[in-house]
Amino acid sequence: MPLLEDPLHIGLPPGHPLAGQAHVRLADLVGFEHEIAFRTDDRSAVEGLVAAGVGVALFPLLTLPAVRPDVVVRPLVAHGLSRQVRAALPPGAYRPPAATAMIDLLGGICRTLQAEATSRLRRQGR
Repeated sequence: MPLLEDPLHIGLPPGHPLAGQAHVRLADLVGFEHEIAFRTDDRSAVEGLVAAGVGVALFPLLTLPAVRPDVVVRPLVAHGLSRQVRAALPPGAYRPPAATAMIDLLGGICRTLQAEATSRLRRQGR
C-alpha cells in the first residue's frame, strides 16, 4: 500500500556554490569531475563528510528533520528521482484491525515528518 512519494533533496556543505540557490537542478551537479574516495552506508558518516566539505549527498524528504544542522539542504529538481514509501499488507481482502491501525500510524508519522522537513527548508530560507 503506497504511503508517500518521498522526493530527494541534495545535502551540500556550507559555502558550496550551489548552497545559495533555492533549488538545485540535477544538471547543476554534472559539471565537475568526481572521484569516489570513500563509500559508506553509515548515514552519520555521510552527513559528516558533507558538512566537512568532502562531498554532497542525496537525502529523502522524510529524513530532513534528522540531518545535521551544518548541512545545507536544497530541493533537487530532477523528475523521477524519489523513493516510494509503502507498507506491506497480508494478501487477501481481509485487513486485520492491527494492520489498519499500523497503516494509520505510519501515515501520521509520514505527515509529521513532511511538516518538519518543510519547516527546516523554510528556516534555511528556501
